[in-house]
This record gives sequence, structure tokens and C-alpha cells, in this order.
Amino acid sequence: MKYLANALLILCLLAASCQAQGLLGSRAPATRRDPNEKVFNVLQYGAKPGGKKDSALSFIRAWRAACNYRGPARLLIPGGTFLIGATIFQGPCLGPVPIKVQIAGTLKAVPDPSMYEEDFWISFENINGLLVTGTGTVDGQGSAVWKYSSGDARLPSPSRVKISDVRYINIRGTSTSEVGVDLQCSKAVPCENLYFSNINLKYSGQRKLPFSSTCTNAKVNYVGNQFPPPCR
Repeated sequence: MKYLANALLILCLLAASCQAQGLLGSRAPATRRDPNEKVFNVLQYGAKPGGKKDSALSFIRAWRAACNYRGPARLLIPGGTFLIGATIFQGPCLGPVPIKVQIAGTLKAVPDPSMYEEDFWISFENINGLLVTGTGTVDGQGSAVWKYSSGDARLPSPSRVKISDVRYINIRGTSTSEVGVDLQCSKAVPCENLYFSNINLKYSGQRKLPFSSTCTNAKVNYVGNQFPPPCR
């Protein structure tokens, strides 16, 4: 598959859940709302909160409407819990860049591995200009599928999120963790062709430890200033 998302994208690659309220350990500044922007709410396309019904098709319908809109567009996932299976958000899109995805609620993966024909859960493909933002949660429900993993059942198995060809540009903020940049990609679905350009984070934690980066199963290219220092 080709992944052409030139984007700021929340990394949610672990079996556990992750918060979509920051980028790489920082809190991203709020973006000013474009008065001409049209909001595409997944509820208007049939998505059902409650975490019991698979709303993947409704998410895809809402995405297609937003992607085909020729003006500024925002896909909105409102408050509530939404269960979704394998979902592809596919471009190219017709409007000006970036197209925005705002996550206010919680996304939960369908926990049955047999429901996934390929090794991904959420995929952004062929999109030039993407911004994923919000204060919601993306939950791969890793603990629910550990029983399906081979070997030690106590070990987590990775969620099926594929991230490739993504650019993180001019990221600023603070981190309460001494690990400011933490890329934990799975061995089965590694991160590929990630580009970090001008990352400037500040450590605001209590413990006096070196500010660092960690990268597992991720191929990262660096441009410009990098703080914390890049993974080695």
C-alpha cells in the first residue's frame, strides 16, 4: 500500500490506548477555526456512540463527504465511544490543505483479529495535507486480544495501525515525561519513512533525568533542530 499522508498525525501504535490531546508528548496549540470551514460530523452519517455497533462504514461515508468537499473541511468525531473495525481514510481530497480530523470522543478497535483481512486498523492513504487533532482517545483494545497472541499470553500484541510517509513539522510544547518523543511501532507493522523537522520540546517533569527519545521499529529521518535529541 502507498501511504502519502503529509501530515501531523497522532501516533497510536501500542496495544494500549493513547491520548489524542498532544503530539509526541506535547500539547499542540489550538488552531483558529476557519469561518468558511464545513464540519462533517460522523453522527450525521450513521455512526452510533456506545461502543457496541461497528461504525466504520459511517466513518468512511463522513470522510468521503469531507474529502470530496472543495472548501476547507473538518471530519468531526464527537464525544462518545465509537467501535470501528478496519477503516481506510483515502484520498486524494479536493479541498485546500490540510483536511482536518478532530477526535473528541473515543475510538475503540473491534477486538476480534479475524475481522481484519490485512495488518492494519486505521489507515490514511494518498492524502496531501492532513491534520489530526483533538482531546479524544484512540484505543486499540490491546488487552482484549492478548489471548490471541502466540507464545506468552501475558505479552501484549500490537494494534493494527499503519503509519508511513508522515511529516512532523515545527512541533513545540512541553512534556512531563523524560521521554519526549516515544515511537513504539510493532515489529509486524513498523513505521516507515517518518520525517521530523524542527522539533523543540521542553521537559517540565519533576525528576532530573536526561530528556530523551525512543524509537522502536521505526525508520525516522531528521531535518533541522531536534530536542530532545533524535533516536539513535
